[in-house]
Amino acid sequence: MGELNLFTDLNDAAIARFVKEVDALAQIREQYREEFESNVASVRNLASNAKNQCNTEKNRRERFVRNVVNDLQRIMSEIKDFNCTYDNSAGIHEEVTAGLGLVFPDAYLHAESMAVLALALKRHDGAAFCELPFCHTVEAEAMGGVINYGNEKAGPRAKEYICSSAE
Repeated sequence: MGELNLFTDLNDAAIARFVKEVDALAQIREQYREEFESNVASVRNLASNAKNQCNTEKNRRERFVRNVVNDLQRIMSEIKDFNCTYDNSAGIHEEVTAGLGLVFPDAYLHAESMAVLALALKRHDGAAFCELPFCHTVEAEAMGGVINYGNEKAGPRAKEYICSSAE
């Protein structure tokens, strides 16, 4: 047997079968191409949706942060100085301090003078016990606050704010 010549040695039935096989392969290839393109489109769509969700979440977080910053800026701009004066037993009445011979605000800085003040307030108010501190503002100093110790009429109060803006 020699070489096979497709144009002369194959009969019409063999050629028909060969054409049918080639057509079947072409159909299979087309089917897989369509599925492949469909899968590629699905993956692109999923990626796009994921990107949109990330952008939406990022935008939501950015809006939240902007709103918080704006609220803080508004609140900080509304902070007013409060003149802390005493008109109840939690404060120090001028009539109590008048006869004690203490120097203010130095009296707020020493244990001995604070004990004298506490005892005088207890007697003045008819209380069963002495109460310290006179003002919680002094406690803010321990956390970095700058305070004005006041005088015999107005006790300790804020002098400077730790924060002047939201930044």
